[in-house]
This record gives sequence, C-alpha cells and structure tokens, in this order.
Amino acid sequence: MANWNNPTPKSGAKLWDIGGYWTGGKEANKNDIRKAWDLTVQNFHHELQISESSKNFGSVLESRLSDITFAFNNLQPRTIIHGDYRLANIFIDRNANESQIYAIDWQWCGIGHAAMDVASFIATSVHENTIEDSLELVHFYHKVLTDNGVPYLWEQFWQAYQICWIDYFIFTVVGNWSAMQANDIKLYKKEEKYGLHVRSHAHMKNLLTQTEIFMKDLETSSVFQLTERH
Repeated sequence: MANWNNPTPKSGAKLWDIGGYWTGGKEANKNDIRKAWDLTVQNFHHELQISESSKNFGSVLESRLSDITFAFNNLQPRTIIHGDYRLANIFIDRNANESQIYAIDWQWCGIGHAAMDVASFIATSVHENTIEDSLELVHFYHKVLTDNGVPYLWEQFWQAYQICWIDYFIFTVVGNWSAMQANDIKLYKKEEKYGLHVRSHAHMKNLLTQTEIFMKDLETSSVFQLTERH
C-alpha cells in the first residue's frame, strides 16, 4: 500500500494529474449537463421510464455542478488509479492453479481517489442480475482495503463513492447518452469493448436511479454545506 495517500510514481513514470478518461474535461464539457440531460430524456424517455420529476434532473445537477466538482476535486486520500477499469480491460487467466486477473490498457492511469475505479467499474461492468446488489461489492472493496492496513472509515469511503458515481454519471450523460439514439443500444451490444452503461437499458436506468438517490443523500449531508463555505 506504498502509494496510498502518497501517490508518487517511480522516477520517469508519467501519470495524469487526475486519472480517468472522464475527468478534467478530457472527453466532455460537464457544464453542458442540463442540455445533455434534456437530449437524453428526449431520446430515451420510454426505454428508461423517466418520470416527470426526473425530467428536471439536469437542472438539479447543473445547480449543484460547482459543489460536485469541488467535492470531487478535493476527495482524500488520493492514490494511483487505473482510470478505465472495466471488463474490456481485464484479462483472467483460468489456466493457472488459481485464476489470475490482469488489468490492461493503462493510458488513463493517474492520481485520484480509489472510489473512482470502483464506481466506474460497477457502473459499466456488473451483470444486470446483480447491479441492484452493488452495495455489497462496495462493502467488499472497503473491507479488503481496511484488511490490508488502510485506515479508512466506511462512512467516509461511502460518501466518496457517491461523489465519484455522480461525477461519472454526469460525464456519461454529456459524453455518451446525449449523443445516442435509442437504437444505438442494439449496435453497442455487439461491441464488447464498450461498457454496459451504453449497451444495456437496465444499466442506464440503474445509473440514473442511483445518482438521484446519492444526490438526495448528499443534500442532507455535510458535503454541499462545506463547499458552500468556499
């Protein structure tokens, strides 16, 4: 755990200041969230069963965008993250005595909060039969983390996970969904290199549902109250 809260790469290694292909405006302008959500509602209203209240969710996110960005940029502790951790970038060697798992494609590796990889993996890669039980996966990750000597309270990690999930949702809406049509889901299903968040209506709906829940949680927490002081 040498790089936990002290993410200093070996001499000569080059990392993104903020890891993840969806961060820092690399792939999308998150300031367009309201317009992007309106387009998503227009194109996926039936498929996602978007409620009347959810139609205005883009405005909700827009009104809190600076708070979300501030909270995301100031998450602690920081470590080295993969930045694109999903099934397409994972190889499993089942020929070994014990299955070995290898992560590939490290082009977005950089500094960030560990929950970034956890949130993006669950959003893009968990089977639709288990996405409703994703909280168990987050708990499991946190347990492994603490079992390996990282002193990190569950409440703090869970809040960081919620912030990372919301940030990833905003990118997904702006960078993916708003530019898609309903029929594109069928096309993406044939391309396993893409995450399930653009290949499955169940995953899209789960991503939306969880984001709405997390936003309500953060509204009643200290996160936005702290950002309002800055």
